[in-house]
Amino acid sequence: MSVIVFGCFGFIGLSLVQELLKQDNHVIGVFNSKSINDLHLEKSENLSLCNYSSINNFIKSQADDITLCYDLAWSGTSGDSRSDLDLQLINVKNRLEILKLCSKHDWRYIGSGSVMEKESVISTFNDMSHPLYSNNYSHLKYLSHALTKSMATELNVDYIWGRITNSYGPGENSKRLICSTMKTIANGQTPSFSSGNQLYDFIHISDLVKAFIAIGRKGISNSDYVLGSGSPRLLKEYLNIVNQLCAPHMSFNYGSEPDISKKLSLNDYDTSKLKRDTGFVCSTSFENGIRETYKYYINSFKTNL
Repeated sequence: MSVIVFGCFGFIGLSLVQELLKQDNHVIGVFNSKSINDLHLEKSENLSLCNYSSINNFIKSQADDITLCYDLAWSGTSGDSRSDLDLQLINVKNRLEILKLCSKHDWRYIGSGSVMEKESVISTFNDMSHPLYSNNYSHLKYLSHALTKSMATELNVDYIWGRITNSYGPGENSKRLICSTMKTIANGQTPSFSSGNQLYDFIHISDLVKAFIAIGRKGISNSDYVLGSGSPRLLKEYLNIVNQLCAPHMSFNYGSEPDISKKLSLNDYDTSKLKRDTGFVCSTSFENGIRETYKYYINSFKTNL
């Protein structure tokens, strides 16, 4: 079986490609010109790489062998680029083009969403709310979900959506919460946070890519799946574990940063459908995942912070 992965050099895409290869799949990894130097995959006879700009010519001889398409390509997932409207709109447009390829070649489409889609709905539709312009990432993730799902219906594409809670693990280099916290600790500084009283759910990267593979193979068409650990807890509880395991000599600062994220419910993190339809359950505890992740950052980033 051949699988095509758009965004193969991103944090999640790279790990997904590695896991697919480990399971003896032939993988076509698609990247854009700005990401080719970021991370590199080991050479494999089961791996083919293609620049997004050349995708139509590249797949002419391989399209019939491809059964699954994972759409993980998305620029501007952290930091100031989340508010870059032009960049986020390009992401949406690219997703629609990828969906058209799935229609043309009869591939199953597995899209990657975010729990922040829910935050977009809450901040937009709650009466008297004040959504932030910096939430463009959340808004456009939600828009991409709505547009790809409706286009899939129109084009009769076998469609599945995976909504990621919060991923973390070795290999990430971003301004997202766990990664930035690890870097701050490794640099000898004490991290500062909001009150931490909102619900969160973190899923280790190794579990996340296996969850993606599970919904690709066993997911029910036109379904949305929450991809998380299934054990949400208050953010402060997660961060206290990070504090105890990685920086017991420090006391994290809570309440010094504003609470800008919208509070989600337990239902927003419900993974029961994922387990029911695919049988998938996570195998990496947050404690073990944090130990592994912190070791990675200490070895990889400390001299470059």
